[in-house]
Amino acid sequence: MGPSSDAELLAAYVDCYGLAPATCSIDEVHRHLDLERQLRAEMLDTPAEDRSRVFEQCYERLYTEFPWLASVGSSCEPARWSKLLGGPPARVYEVGSGHGDLARGLSQLGYDVTATDLSSARGDRRDSTGLRWAPTDGVHLTHFAERGAFEAVVSSQVIEHLHPDDLPTHFREAFELLVPGGRYVVSTPHVLTGPHDIGQFVGADAAWGMHLKEYTVREIADVARGAGFRRVSSVAYIPRLAQLTTATTVHRRYLQWLERRRIVRSAPAGRVLRRLKAPLRPDVWLVAERPTGG
Repeated sequence: MGPSSDAELLAAYVDCYGLAPATCSIDEVHRHLDLERQLRAEMLDTPAEDRSRVFEQCYERLYTEFPWLASVGSSCEPARWSKLLGGPPARVYEVGSGHGDLARGLSQLGYDVTATDLSSARGDRRDSTGLRWAPTDGVHLTHFAERGAFEAVVSSQVIEHLHPDDLPTHFREAFELLVPGGRYVVSTPHVLTGPHDIGQFVGADAAWGMHLKEYTVREIADVARGAGFRRVSSVAYIPRLAQLTTATTVHRRYLQWLERRRIVRSAPAGRVLRRLKAPLRPDVWLVAERPTGG
């Protein structure tokens, strides 16, 4: 159930985005919700050949009309990602870097990072981060980067924004960017603990705005294997102990077993599990490895 009053909605909105209380009004919050709903419909209805252009226009409009969204950062915990990447030196391609928080953190740990973003509305970040920035559409990755040029591809809270029909292409393209034995490490909101987009503000049981689809572990693992990845593991960790982060196929099978239980087959039940800090985490976090033989 969503907030029951405008005051509760505004408070939940400000808290979710980490905003100062005076950043926006309740009227602006309502306009934001209405616009995302409109843009979602437009993006889902866009044919494949036009998606790159239309998606960029949609995000440009969103960030222009509600500029505080363009300034929202992320809590990316680079040390956890480094554990999964096997340690530097390594060439890393990040899909959808936003402000570059993860890319910057990995770069500071010694990785050679290429940061990318679809929208230019977040402003010029190049003068202060020291990162190498490149364009991308988030899907046809080899149109923007060299095949077989990276030991790792990473994406954090990105694939839920892609058109669901483009997800197989996205994974095939990530596969092509990697050297044999390379890894694609991906995190995305888990559908059973959501919705994680603006749907949370209206009591929806599924993604309602710019998260065009939120996924289960099984769905992402199946797409990864269909793209050519052979070992697909889920990330298990103990909160605040990054050194214990590990990725195992056993953990993936366990999460898939949880997904099959009726108690977690609905979004409301998933939200209960999230509040109870159950093993079904808020995110799907997987490591997919390209075979060494190809």
